[in-house]
Amino acid sequence: MPTTSYPSSAKSLANKMRPHPALLSIVGLLILIVAPAACTASAHAAPPGHKEEMARLKQACQEATQRSEHLRALILSERMLDMAKAENDNYYMGYALYYQGLSNVVSGKPEDGKAQLDSALAYATALDNDTLLMQIHNGYGIYQADTRINPALAQRHFFKSLEYAVKIGDGFRQALVECNLAEIACIRKDPEGLKYARSCYQWGLANDNPQMIFSGAYQCANLYRITGDNDRAMENVEIANDVLKKYGHQDEESALYRLRGSILFDMGRYDEAELWLDKALTAADRAQASNLPEIYLCYAKIYARSGNISRSDAMIQKGLRACDSLSTKSSLAELYELKSQNRERAGDYRMALEAYKLYKIRCDSIFDAQERQSVNELRVQYDIDKREREADLSRLMLANERNRNAVLVVSLCSVLLILIILTWHYQKLRRLYKKIVIRQREEMECEKAASMPREERTDEIYANLCRLMEEEKIYTDSHLTRDRVAEMLGTNRTYLTQIIKTYTGKSYPQFVNGYRIRHALRVLSDAESADYPLKALSTDLGFSSLSTFYKTFQNEVGMTPSMYKNIAKDI
Repeated sequence: MPTTSYPSSAKSLANKMRPHPALLSIVGLLILIVAPAACTASAHAAPPGHKEEMARLKQACQEATQRSEHLRALILSERMLDMAKAENDNYYMGYALYYQGLSNVVSGKPEDGKAQLDSALAYATALDNDTLLMQIHNGYGIYQADTRINPALAQRHFFKSLEYAVKIGDGFRQALVECNLAEIACIRKDPEGLKYARSCYQWGLANDNPQMIFSGAYQCANLYRITGDNDRAMENVEIANDVLKKYGHQDEESALYRLRGSILFDMGRYDEAELWLDKALTAADRAQASNLPEIYLCYAKIYARSGNISRSDAMIQKGLRACDSLSTKSSLAELYELKSQNRERAGDYRMALEAYKLYKIRCDSIFDAQERQSVNELRVQYDIDKREREADLSRLMLANERNRNAVLVVSLCSVLLILIILTWHYQKLRRLYKKIVIRQREEMECEKAASMPREERTDEIYANLCRLMEEEKIYTDSHLTRDRVAEMLGTNRTYLTQIIKTYTGKSYPQFVNGYRIRHALRVLSDAESADYPLKALSTDLGFSSLSTFYKTFQNEVGMTPSMYKNIAKDI
C-alpha cells in the first residue's frame, strides 16, 4: 500500500479548508512499484555482477520510495548512478536520475529535483522507454502542482503520463494516474474529478487492490467534501480507514485523520474535529511535510471560530514556521488571511493590515504569474482536453481490439432499447389521448344526464347525487365523507355505495375523484388558467394533499397535471 504523498499546491485564496493533497504522491509514486522487468537495454552492457547489483539498487529505490523513505532513496540512487556512470549504462542512469529527482521534489528541494528529472527525460527519450517516460511526466506533474502552483500544467503532465499508461496497456497504471487527476481536481475545486476518483476506486475493488481502494476512497472523500456532501465524504473516509487498519500502513494515518477533522469542522463539530487533529499531529512525523501546515491551519480555524484568538494566532505562527522550514507554499495565503482576520477581531488594525499585505502579495504573485502565462494557459488547457479525448479514444480502441463482438452487441442492444423507448412513448401517447377523449365524453354524458327532466331518471337518489356533484360541487370539500353525502340524500352509506356501483361501476372514492379530475381537466385545458398554481387547484378541488392530487390525476389521465398542463398549452 502506498505511503508517499506530495505537498499540496496553492488553491484559490478564498477557499476554506481545502482538501489535503497527501494522496497525489501516494498514488503517483506507486507507479514506481510496477516497472516492467523487460526494458530497453543500454548501449553498453555492464558485467553480469554489476547488472545484478544495479537491478537490486533499482528495486531498493522503488521500495524506499513506496515507504516514503526519500532520504534512503536518494542514497541508494546515488550509488546506482555512480555505478551506472562507471559502466556507461544509460538505462540505469535514467532511472537513478529519476529517483533522485522525484525524491528531491517531494522532500523540499524541488529545483534540484526538476533538473534531475530533466536529465532523466533525456535518457528516457533516447532509450524510447515508455515506462520511464510515464513516470517522469508523473514527477513533472507533482513538481508543477506543488512547486509552481500550476494545476493546469500539472494536469498536462498527468494526461501525458496517462497517455503512456494507456499505450502500455496496464490498467493499474491508468488507475494511478487517474487518482492523480482526481487530486488536481480537488486543488481546482472541480467536482468533475469524481469520475477519476470513482474509476480508481472501482478498479481497486474489481482487482482486490487495497492501494487503489484506499486512494480512490480518499479522493472521493475530498471531492464530496468540496461539493458540501459531508455525509458521503465521511462514508468514504470510513472506507479508507478500514483499508488502513486492515493492512497496517501508518504513513497515511496523519493525512486521513486531518481529512476527517476537516470534514467534522465543516459540519460544525469542532470538539470532535480537534480530537482528530490531535491524532493527525501525533502521526505527522510519518507523513509528508505538506500535511503539517494543513493541520495547524485547521487548528487555527477551529480556535478562531470558537473565539480563542490567541490560540488561533499561535497555531498560525506554527503553520508559517512549518511552511518556511519544510519549503511548502500551499498554506501560506490562507494562514496570512486568517492572521489578518484575527488581528482585526482583536482590534490590532496595524498588524491586521500588515498580515493582509502579505496575503495580498501572495494573491498578486499568483495573479501576475497567471497573467504572464495567460496565452500559454489557453494552449495548455486545449492540450489537456485533447489529451483526455485521446486517452479515452485509446481506451476505446484497445477495447475494440480485445472484443469487437462485444461492441457490436452493445450497439445492437442500444438500437433495440431506443426502439423500445420510442414505441413505449408512442403507445403511452395513444393511451393518453384515448383516456382524455373518454373522460371528455363521460363528462358530456354526465352533463347531458343532468339536463334531463327529473321524471326521466330511474333513480331519484342517483339524480340528486349527480345534482349535488355537478351544480353544488360538493366534491370540492376536502372533508366530504360517505356518511355526509348519504345524509344529504336521505339514505344510508351502504345504499349510496350500491347506487354508485350500479350506475357507474365505481367505488365511492373513485366516483368523487372522477368529478374532481374532470374539473381539473377543464381548468388545465383553459388557456386563461395557465397561471393557476397546481397546489391551489389541488386544495380547491378538495384533495387532502398535492401528492394525492398528482397520484389520482396520473391514474385517471395517464400523465401528471403539470405534463397535461404543458401539453394543453401546445394544442
